[in-house]
Amino acid sequence: MEKSYVGMANCFFCNKPSMILIDRRLRNTLPMNVGVIDMTPCSECRSYMDKGVILISIKDDTKEEDMKGPQPNPYRTGGWVVMTDEAVERLFPTEFSKAAIKMRFMFIEDSVWNHLKIPRG
Repeated sequence: MEKSYVGMANCFFCNKPSMILIDRRLRNTLPMNVGVIDMTPCSECRSYMDKGVILISIKDDTKEEDMKGPQPNPYRTGGWVVMTDEAVERLFPTEFSKAAIKMRFMFIEDSVWNHLKIPRG
């Protein structure tokens, strides 16, 4: 892995490059692609969150420990869509819809995604 003074961190939600990191100690220690470092949305995801709730598909057999901690890390299966708050309230039980609207994103298992016929891609 090539090291550098400058690295690139990715957005937690879309996994696209979102911020530049600089090693202020100038020790040439940052990998070029650092990955996700926090749950701060990039500007594009922030604008989507202003319009609705981001839904991300995950594997059906996701373990509870994958969902715990400051930054949940379930296996994502490629489904990614933005739904209005009203659609989320209609489709999901109250406790899930309230949490999704508050957080502005929600992970959904593939079986639920497919049952709801949410498009992929």
